[in-house]
Amino acid sequence: MTRLMKVFLAAFFLFSLNLLGENAYAQSSDGAFSLAVGPTNVRLKGQTGETRNATVRIWNQGSIKVRVQSELNDIQNILDKDGKLERQFLPPGTTDFSCAKWIILDAPEFDLEPNSFKDVNFTVSLPADQTGSRGAALFFRGVPAENPAADDSDGKPKTSVQLQPRLGVLVFFDVEGTVNRQGELKTLTWEPPAQDKPLIIRYAFENQGNADILLTGNFLIMDSQQALIAKGDLNPIRTFPGDHGVAETAWPGLLEPGKYELIVTFELGPDAAQVIVKTIDLVIE
Repeated sequence: MTRLMKVFLAAFFLFSLNLLGENAYAQSSDGAFSLAVGPTNVRLKGQTGETRNATVRIWNQGSIKVRVQSELNDIQNILDKDGKLERQFLPPGTTDFSCAKWIILDAPEFDLEPNSFKDVNFTVSLPADQTGSRGAALFFRGVPAENPAADDSDGKPKTSVQLQPRLGVLVFFDVEGTVNRQGELKTLTWEPPAQDKPLIIRYAFENQGNADILLTGNFLIMDSQQALIAKGDLNPIRTFPGDHGVAETAWPGLLEPGKYELIVTFELGPDAAQVIVKTIDLVIE
């Protein structure tokens, strides 16, 4: 079996679509196929009706030539059965929040040699009547650029499976002077830790503005003497206008019986002045 054939028949792919980090990557189990893209978040700003340019870089870190194909989608959130927001990708122009149909790429499809990279440039041109923030998902799909020859040396028919990992970049355009990032923390509750479960901090947030909001935050646990017992980051919630979803963060430590304060701080980034601070009395029995 050829090395290229192994790529087609690989049963396990390491695949990351990290839209909060710097880069996303996909790699086959044998390392022959390895594709990466970065940055995974692009935020542009301009006046209404203006055009802005941006660049993302695609790396082929594997040992075979890869054909890279692009795809533009609208993005929105839907609620799952637990009330958590789940990302959904739709055809361009489907949602009111979209800028996908106004994005033009200079290279929608191209071949990438092993151990090389390509900068893909694109423009976003919003019509003059747009306000707030608009978003889209730009996907890059990689496939081997050459079809493997069938390995039929044992006389048996072969079946190949072509895996096409898809790496995503979130693209946002803020219309300066019209963006209103505001929201409300609807609920904040907690469940005490025990021997078999962590402390749970659960919160619900509603996006009441006209722009995307990445709700981030942290928590502090103070004892009755105001000594710091624990601290950590809260799991973020990325919301679009009108979204109302829940999230939770687990802290795996144990607290001795007594009284504590849980201080939770939320920030409505990016570039939002609003900060939400809440304090809850914890009583551990």
